[in-house]
Amino acid sequence: MTISRIFRQYVDGITLVCNVTCRQSFNYVSAWIEKIKDSPRISEVKLLVANKVDLVENRMVAESERKSKAAELGIDYYETSVKINKNANEAFDGMIKLVYRKRKRKGGITLSKKMKRKRGCC
Repeated sequence: MTISRIFRQYVDGITLVCNVTCRQSFNYVSAWIEKIKDSPRISEVKLLVANKVDLVENRMVAESERKSKAAELGIDYYETSVKINKNANEAFDGMIKLVYRKRKRKGGITLSKKMKRKRGCC
């Protein structure tokens, strides 16, 4: 099994992060979406995060363009700056909420036989 197959088997969602000071990272967003389209488990839950929004003078991608891309893709969008701790926790919480809603809609969280806790000490 390749890493990508393992990844696709156990992941409930994906956070796509682009750097607002790098046009190329923003341009890759559509390609990343295409790569996961054949993985329904992942493609159901997507989040677009624009990072480094604190670097206003270095921005290469306008806020309106980033928001339009998220709307076009039908995914939630957050603007963050890890450096100044702006919305990083909110973006993470947003992903958790999306995964939780997905799991709740599909009948909750279940553990595989391998993951079930054994009785006793460990």
